[in-house]
This record gives sequence, C-alpha cells and structure tokens, in this order.
Amino acid sequence: MAAELGYSNATDLADYLVAKGIPFRDAHELTGALVLKAAAAKVALEALPLAEMQHVCPLITEDVFAALTIEAGLAKRNAYGGTSPQQVLAALKQSQLWFDSLLV
Repeated sequence: MAAELGYSNATDLADYLVAKGIPFRDAHELTGALVLKAAAAKVALEALPLAEMQHVCPLITEDVFAALTIEAGLAKRNAYGGTSPQQVLAALKQSQLWFDSLLV
C-alpha cells in the first residue's frame, strides 16, 4: 500500500515514543532514524523487526506494531475534518444533506 511505503505513520511512531516519556525533539530524531532504516531496507516502517527498532530505542516494545497500523493512525485523527471513521461519516452525512437540499 502506498501509505505504508510513504511512511505516513512516522508521526504515529513519534507520538508513541512521546507516550513512552521521550521528549518530542528526541522522538522526532529517533523516528527519522527508523524511517531511514526502513527506507534503506525498502520496507514499511512497521515491517522493521522489533530488535532493529529497539537497537535505535530500547523503550520500543511489541505494542509499537499496533500503534503503527493504518487503522490506528486514521482513528487518532478525530478532530473536525480528520480521517477517523467518525469524522468521515460525519462529512458524508453533511454532504448528503447538502446534496439533498439541491434537489428540493
């Protein structure tokens, strides 16, 4: 999938590291190092082996893989206009209401 090799979940990895207590500036740097490793290996970020991730940051544990799924990334964007399923459904409802008003 294009989103996986585009490393769109890099922000989710940085957020994951911040939740582990790492300052954002450092989390950003660690995430960048992991993205470079994944890109060099021509694999998605979540396809890196756990041991390789832990070599860069020992605080990374098995739960990182759940945080890096496309579904988890989409669900976290629940602000107005975001990509969460709830926001997409709300936008679809608004669009349907607007379209229906044109038919009257």
